[in-house]
Amino acid sequence: MHITIRQASAIAIMASLLVWPVQANAQADLSGGLKAKFKNTSAGKQKAVVKFKGLPPVTTPGCPDESWIRFTSSSGDSGRIALECERWQSRNGRHRYKGDRNAESGLAKITLVPGALKGKLVIKLKRTGGDSPVVGPVNFVEARMGTGEESKICGRFTTANSVFARNEPGQVAARGPTISCPAFAGERAFFDALHGTADTSAEAVTLLDQAIDDVPTDGLAALWLGMNHIMRASDDLDWRSPTEFARDELNKAQAALDIAVSLLPDDLRVPGWRAAATWSAGTANEDADRIALGLDQLRAAIELYPLFNTFDFVGITAVTPPNDPLYAEALAYMDAALSGNCSPFTDAEVCGNAGAAPHNVEGTGLLFGDIYLKGGRLEDARYWYELGLSYDALDSPAGDWAYAYLTEERLADLEGRMALYQDNDPDNDPPLVGSAAGGAACAVCHYN
Repeated sequence: MHITIRQASAIAIMASLLVWPVQANAQADLSGGLKAKFKNTSAGKQKAVVKFKGLPPVTTPGCPDESWIRFTSSSGDSGRIALECERWQSRNGRHRYKGDRNAESGLAKITLVPGALKGKLVIKLKRTGGDSPVVGPVNFVEARMGTGEESKICGRFTTANSVFARNEPGQVAARGPTISCPAFAGERAFFDALHGTADTSAEAVTLLDQAIDDVPTDGLAALWLGMNHIMRASDDLDWRSPTEFARDELNKAQAALDIAVSLLPDDLRVPGWRAAATWSAGTANEDADRIALGLDQLRAAIELYPLFNTFDFVGITAVTPPNDPLYAEALAYMDAALSGNCSPFTDAEVCGNAGAAPHNVEGTGLLFGDIYLKGGRLEDARYWYELGLSYDALDSPAGDWAYAYLTEERLADLEGRMALYQDNDPDNDPPLVGSAAGGAACAVCHYN
């Protein structure tokens, strides 16, 4: 089997439907905390110093990658403080940063030396004005840092594990050891469950709930939590008879993603995921008002970011009859988006298998085939089914996609399967992939 040029160019945007935010694979805990010191004066001046020994491998900071620091505590959150990439200097494995003295976010000085034995991280920040992220007494203090999209580190000084020499309104001083940060640990647990490497979705809920309780402004923790609840619902969801567990998980997903939308205004993908959760929760709970709200949110999200959010709308095809105007609307959105030129060769992460979904092309081909077949477009369905199988063979000559058999079963009886969709008897409709309990919803794209 092989993939043709026509097939490659037609994989337009398709990863947007099932692609999740890219996992930060190089997340690491900073357990070697040496000290954390925060001082706030009556004149509004703030000083912060944190030191860690031992450092995991990190992306070398500098242009064009974005880097940032962030301090959080039980009393506040600095938010991400952006570091100007051109201000990094690297020599002999040692990286130094000196910020602009007049920067609104404050003067940052950083020394970064990767290495388990001799490595270290020192972050210093001085600034005047604004709310301090650390105002004692506190229960914990975290220092986070990112040196690229896939390189994030964090360490938490906590009164239960670290030694706090000072913990009062004007000054907090602590020394290690430090422990893992719940937001980072929860993110790891979510992606381990998503990729099928460990059964950690329940652990992710616990950790991410804690992270949000600790730092209510942590939008990413809310995003991971919402996505994790969607994944848990999909493992137990039959749209014809949703279980109480699935309904509860979808309600929680909607609530978490509502928070994420408000806290992550620059991520234009989040409104689409939130809209899909709203519609799904409304449908599972037979709540007409939420169904209508979800549809409104979906259409608004498409206007906000057509390239990506268009595909959130196709979730309605699982329960919508093929002769319903909503189904035609979903197909029109798909046709419009798939007329683009995104492919695994032009964007391997979004339209290929290089992102968080190692079988994105294969799984999306299966889903698109199901949607077109239910809509009565047999040849379009055949095209997408065959594309998924072709790409599986191209990506791995031996073909390592565990769900290839689902596509093969469909190709063996396209006409018969389509007839069941078109006979106006919804009770005999074969469920679309992922729309019935045990239907491999997230797994078809995300399991390694």
